[in-house]
Amino acid sequence: MAPLYFPLGLGIMLVVFGVIQILRSDIKKSIESLKMIKDMGEGDKKVNGMIGYTCVAGIVYALIFEHAGFVISTYFFMTAMLTLTNKKKHGQNALVAVLFSVGIYLIFTRALGIPLPKMPFVGF
Repeated sequence: MAPLYFPLGLGIMLVVFGVIQILRSDIKKSIESLKMIKDMGEGDKKVNGMIGYTCVAGIVYALIFEHAGFVISTYFFMTAMLTLTNKKKHGQNALVAVLFSVGIYLIFTRALGIPLPKMPFVGF
């Protein structure tokens, strides 16, 4: 239970501080900035789309991490992020994602002795 207390306490404190920041903020300026979103240029819309895509990919990564294991979930996350920035080179993106996820897995588990979630049905 000991490793539970620090992240839980940190999460609660961050939520409380976030609520305090919202209450202290100028609501009128917040509403004005939300209205400005409608008048965004094409470049701003593209950047906001990329940010949203990254957030969704991060959430999916967190949800499948324990079930699919480190290598598989990291491969899909890296492929998604590389495809976002390097759209036309799918083979290169896949190769980099495989090398990164397997390489980091081996470094952490073999060299550093830090256990990471294993792939299902595979003993490596």
